[in-house]
Amino acid sequence: MTMLFFIIFMFSLPAVVFFVVRFFIFFIKKDKEKSTKQLKSVIIASIITIASVTVFASTYESEDTVQAVTPADNQTPIKNNSSSDEKDYYINKLKPDIEKMIGSSDDIWDVHWEAAFETVFKSEVNKNISLGSLKQLEPKYEQIRKVAKGFDHGDLKRENKKLFIEFQEEYEKFAEGRVIAGKMAVKMIERSTLSQKEADDIKDATSDADDHLITALLALTRLESNLGLLVAE
Repeated sequence: MTMLFFIIFMFSLPAVVFFVVRFFIFFIKKDKEKSTKQLKSVIIASIITIASVTVFASTYESEDTVQAVTPADNQTPIKNNSSSDEKDYYINKLKPDIEKMIGSSDDIWDVHWEAAFETVFKSEVNKNISLGSLKQLEPKYEQIRKVAKGFDHGDLKRENKKLFIEFQEEYEKFAEGRVIAGKMAVKMIERSTLSQKEADDIKDATSDADDHLITALLALTRLESNLGLLVAE
């Protein structure tokens, strides 16, 4: 019975981590959107914690197979289903550009979204400046989308390639979602209106984009776990 639970739980791991991250996302920063680096840290911590629990549970599967847990046994195992060539390819060819893309995504949001809404309703001058800033979201995130789509994953194999493609697709959807939120905000400000429905729609659009971001980072973190690179930050 314990083993059946363990198998079911492991297959549902992505969903469990997604739920945990979505729950804790609200406690990462106050009054601001969460940075991608912080989200990834929460995902890594969640995976390590859940893996530790499942390994501990499987160790005590039944009274007949109980074994003493040594300090080495008690450490969270890191999967490594890849060759050293595949790991080197990811570290040297993909990871630097991925981190640059993620950093750029955060910078764009901080500069062109958060700064705009801090001053937009203070004066007509600020309104025009904020509009110009928000209109930059579309071309900048479109460039981010193209970068995410353009990564060459040719040297990744099987499950790792599948995970990387999932990361790419979800990151593209994340970028598209932020473009949508930006367009909605521009329309609202141009009309000088701020209805509750419009505010809720914009909030929903940013939340949907965040969901795609979490899913993308989860896929990337699982890939890094397969490569033996999963480390709590």
